[in-house]
Amino acid sequence: VMGCEALQKGAQRVLAVESDPKTAKICESNLLLLAKNQEEEKYAEVACQEVIQFLNSGFKNYKASKGRTQRFDLVYIDPPYEANIYSKALEKLLTGHWIKKDSLVICEYSSSYHLAGPYSWIEVDRRTYGATSVLLMSPKPIHYDGTDSKPPQTNQSM
Repeated sequence: VMGCEALQKGAQRVLAVESDPKTAKICESNLLLLAKNQEEEKYAEVACQEVIQFLNSGFKNYKASKGRTQRFDLVYIDPPYEANIYSKALEKLLTGHWIKKDSLVICEYSSSYHLAGPYSWIEVDRRTYGATSVLLMSPKPIHYDGTDSKPPQTNQSM
């Protein structure tokens, strides 16, 4: 759903990572249909894999559809709340060079749980919507070791 919203709001490319094969198929179908029906060319793909395993491969080993291999501007993390993989996913986004130095990462989590960002991240905002909360973060400049030296040219979402 968030990937579809991103495409509608201007993202040029969306990558969804979903471990359940049935859900991944539905995600792929929805994203591809939406991407195809946009006025400008958009790209959408789904990786059917557990997210930490996927992120472990690192960005340099990621082969995007149609050769689109730019790091991500926006990442939305919404695992099953009880999975408690937020810190690991955030670490892998940095160490695997998945994101840009000015990227925004949004973590959705249960409001009954206090999610704290790791030391290598800056909390940008935190919002609560009833039983659901979101934490918005960016990497701290001293912990970012990516190689992006020019401003982003396109909006991309993961």
